[in-house]
Amino acid sequence: MKRQLHKPVRIFLLIIPLYLTEALLEPFFPVNHALVNDWFALINFMILFLYGFLLLACGDVFWTALDKVKKKALIIGILSFISLVFLWQFEDGMLRHFIEAGVAVLNLWAWILAILGYASRYRNKPSKWLAYANRAVYPFYILHQSITVTIAYYIKDLDWGFVPKFLILGVGTFLGCWIIYDLIILRIPILHPVFGLKKQVYKTS
Repeated sequence: MKRQLHKPVRIFLLIIPLYLTEALLEPFFPVNHALVNDWFALINFMILFLYGFLLLACGDVFWTALDKVKKKALIIGILSFISLVFLWQFEDGMLRHFIEAGVAVLNLWAWILAILGYASRYRNKPSKWLAYANRAVYPFYILHQSITVTIAYYIKDLDWGFVPKFLILGVGTFLGCWIIYDLIILRIPILHPVFGLKKQVYKTS
């Protein structure tokens, strides 16, 4: 893997397995979040988990490669998302599915690279804000789906259009997670182990 990253653009080749699962498995195994018959989600997330392990194991080689491709990744992420919105306007069909699968995984991977690339500048600069955010990751992960589904249930039938619903769902989910985390979880020590909180993650400067 390190050898491949000496040419940073090759990191985009990692979308190939993601595309194959998106194009060939997703139509037959829609995501149901069940313990069985959810093969697309299981394999897709396992691939991403493996990528995370392998790339982070490359150490500085990975972060250097990421720094070189982050601008391209951001541009690709923006363009691919716009393309997805455009594709959503067409009726379902085999051709649209295979095209949409390619654009979707490119969008996913580009945003992962862009976010990690631009955020990496702070990884070796601990601060109280970074410590706070880092500690909140797991509680946010546990809380977000329940809050998202709850908000979606109450707005799904409203005739407000895509953009208002998207903003309400996104902002509402973040605020809901943050309020519960900051005002409840952090202030009740008995809840800390339930949400995976340690007493201290790392020292801040």
